[in-house]
Amino acid sequence: MIGVIIFILSIELISTAFIYMIAYKRRADCAYWLKMGLLLGPLAVPFVFFSREHGRLNNY
Repeated sequence: MIGVIIFILSIELISTAFIYMIAYKRRADCAYWLKMGLLLGPLAVPFVFFSREHGRLNNY
């Protein structure tokens, strides 16, 4: 049971880091996408590709 929880949390953190990197390169709102990555996990990955440029390179 603990192994499953650790696996799910690791997938969550890896996907959040991936989402943050994509948002940073696309000049999107990094703080917003960091929160969405923590909230939605891997489900937020397709949505970050449709994000618009925020104007600032990194606002977090």
